[in-house]
Amino acid sequence: MINRQREIAADHNRAVVRIDALHRQRNDDLTAAIMTRRNVFSFDRCAAAVCNVYKVPCDKLLSADRHAKYMPARRHLYWLLYNERSDLSLPQVGKLVDRDHSTVCHGIHKFNRDNPLHLGVVKMVNDEVWRLYHDDKVQKGEATRSVQPTSASASVNGVLRNQPTEGFTVRSV
Repeated sequence: MINRQREIAADHNRAVVRIDALHRQRNDDLTAAIMTRRNVFSFDRCAAAVCNVYKVPCDKLLSADRHAKYMPARRHLYWLLYNERSDLSLPQVGKLVDRDHSTVCHGIHKFNRDNPLHLGVVKMVNDEVWRLYHDDKVQKGEATRSVQPTSASASVNGVLRNQPTEGFTVRSV
């Protein structure tokens, strides 16, 4: 009877060790995923991607100018930083763009209202961010293969064109 109890205890301990190892691996994977998103969706890269897609000068994106043609791009930047970077809160996004957190919250709300399905424009900006990320890796000599986003960027004010290419697949929103 005592031997059977020892066998059960040993089996239990081995199972606990395996479960603990799996949890550690899962936590390491999650940490790596968060760090990758933080590296890919940096503030500078997000701002450059939004400027490229919306055809807005980067100095106007963060200026105090409230002209109607700059607001959709600015709102998209707020949305992109808040939704793609899980490590940033509204006040932190506000500090990055020199705005109050309530302004950022209002901008995100208006972006969601104006783009209810987030079709087209979100994919174009995400593709542009990934393209810029890859270009940065190529410049640093870290890229080992030629990778392009899944669709070519088109102007938001123009016709939305999807030209499939090989490479990264960006998650749909």
